[in-house]
Amino acid sequence: MNDRIDVGRRFSIGSLVCGLLGITLFGLLAFAREPVSTLVLAGGIPLSLALVLLLARAPGIRLELSDTAVVNLETDEEVPYSSIQAVTVGSRSPRPGDSLGSGAILVVHERGAFEIPSSPPGFEDLYARLTQHFSSSGSSRVTGTLESYLQRQQEKFDTDLVWTFCASVSSRRTILHRAVRAVLGWFLCMGITVLLLGTLGEDLFKDSRPLIGIGAMLILVSLPLVLLVWVSGRSSRQPFKGWENSSIVIGPAGIGLHQGDLKGELSWEEITSVQLGKGSQSFQLTSSRNAMRGLRLDVTGGSFIVADIYDRPLWVLEDVIQRYWRQQA
Repeated sequence: MNDRIDVGRRFSIGSLVCGLLGITLFGLLAFAREPVSTLVLAGGIPLSLALVLLLARAPGIRLELSDTAVVNLETDEEVPYSSIQAVTVGSRSPRPGDSLGSGAILVVHERGAFEIPSSPPGFEDLYARLTQHFSSSGSSRVTGTLESYLQRQQEKFDTDLVWTFCASVSSRRTILHRAVRAVLGWFLCMGITVLLLGTLGEDLFKDSRPLIGIGAMLILVSLPLVLLVWVSGRSSRQPFKGWENSSIVIGPAGIGLHQGDLKGELSWEEITSVQLGKGSQSFQLTSSRNAMRGLRLDVTGGSFIVADIYDRPLWVLEDVIQRYWRQQA
């Protein structure tokens, strides 16, 4: 028997507050017989923000769960559990049994990704189904530079003892709240509008200079933030050059890796510690300043950070690495 999960759009308390504020201001100013221009400006600003917040809510989703797949009923797309590459909850990828917390859920699979705007009832069971295959195997593809290393390990050891991981179809692991982008865009548009009103609407206002100052200030504050959000979103989709060709081979003999410009092999004797910290977007030789980002492999004289871009969560890679590394310790 299949299970159904319906997650509707979330209620926007910000939209309600801004809407009530706009209506209240409009009524009070109308009662005080203020000019129409003042009514439109004072009441229109919070009302327009209320509309933006209302429209920026994440869309709802309807899912149907079977024993082998999850079906997105909004798009009629069937996603086998075996094709799922990453599941994050509020930008985290918890191990089974850990506290899941709450927040928006991102599911990355072989053909793309879909979002669940909030944690639904029975989320523990849903998360268990979506992640049930993660610990059973790695993936089956490696880049050309690691094919010979993979072959050497498979010739020397049982094939089941050699794990491979390749870059997932998407490097996204976080969901930027739509409201953040919407509000920043609203501030920028409002700044431009107020600046134009102050510049061109001298006949509508007794003194338009404050409007020009307010508009310029809104633009100066919001424009850098809009650009920062845009750059952040772009970097999450393209964390570094050539990330989509990355892969890792893990076996009894050690680790072979290819990520970006970095290629090499590490034996278990060379690794001094393995730690899983916060999510990382690159694989790099690192210093103590960013040493707890991502999956950290310490070697004599430095550390390497494994990015959260693979077709399995970093905790799966850590479990495999820890198992072999401790055997050699």
